[in-house]
Amino acid sequence: MPFSSPFSLTVSQSSSAMISSSSLSNSSCVRRRFKVRSVAGEYIVVDQGKDQVNMTQIISLNRTAYALWNALAGKDFTAQEAVSFLVSQYGISEEQASADAEKFFQSMRQCNILHD
Repeated sequence: MPFSSPFSLTVSQSSSAMISSSSLSNSSCVRRRFKVRSVAGEYIVVDQGKDQVNMTQIISLNRTAYALWNALAGKDFTAQEAVSFLVSQYGISEEQASADAEKFFQSMRQCNILHD
């Protein structure tokens, strides 16, 4: 499967989005109420804890983000585990994997999907 940066949310990006060594071992978890559904060929994150859906705020995952979600969802994980997954699955450098994992985590935290 080809690699594409694992996020589809519009977020502000800095040119140095590396995960700090101190945050590599911090544990996070996807909130249980969030699930991914395939809708018309898109991977959409759904908040099952809400009665009404705001259709102006849709969280879409690309294939890489979906693979990362599946590898990490349902368990506590660290940023290092995400980096290791991206390196092993896509053969990218640890530096690239770290930058992409950081963007993924920032996006998920921004949407309140992850908790520490």
